This record gives sequence, C-alpha cells and structure tokens, in this order.
Amino acid sequence: VTAGADCGDEWFVMVGCDFLQLNVTWVRELWGMSRSLVDGVGAAFHDGQMWDPFPGVYGTGILEVARRRIERGERSMQGLLGEARVMAVMRPTVWPARAGINTKEDLGIYGKDQQ
Repeated sequence: VTAGADCGDEWFVMVGCDFLQLNVTWVRELWGMSRSLVDGVGAAFHDGQMWDPFPGVYGTGILEVARRRIERGERSMQGLLGEARVMAVMRPTVWPARAGINTKEDLGIYGKDQQ
C-alpha cells in the first residue's frame, strides 16, 4: 500500500474476535480505501456519529498517536481514530444489528447450535 510520509510503511487489518458476521468484502473495501490515503493512517467504518473500528485497516503510523494518547491516560478507540486522521468510510447498509458478542445472551441471537 502506498503510504504518506508519516503513515509508516506497513499496514495491518484489525478484526474483533467477537465479530461473528464479518464480510470479507468489507475488509476489501477498507483496504482499497486505504490505498488512496495521502496523509492518513487508516480506514474504518463510521455511521455518521461513531466509529466502528473493527474491522479496520491501519498503518503503523497510528501507533505513535496511540502511544501519545495512552501516555495522556486517553484510551478511547473513538478518540484515537479521530485524532489519527483515519478515513471514515460509510458503514455498509447490511451491518448487523448486533455486531459484537459480549454476553451469552448476545450469542443466543445466533442460535443454540453456535453456543
């Protein structure tokens, strides 16, 4: 991926382990969008109000911003993505109503055979 001067040379994809309905086309879309970045450090979905950081494609340049935020005691992914110049990509219309699985009850919405 062609990166801007402060983006770092390496890129990675981050996916939450609790995201059970990941669509590979979403990752491909983010990867494609990240290729057009000139001075940003990643691409992630945004719904117009909040980031959906996972899945996301990020350049190693985001690590310096994350380090500074942690040193200041700031640990919000929402704040990190805003400060780090991550490209906001409109969230897909087929986004799951409940993207993350955090409780046994959440897992139950996918059927008993997957518990």
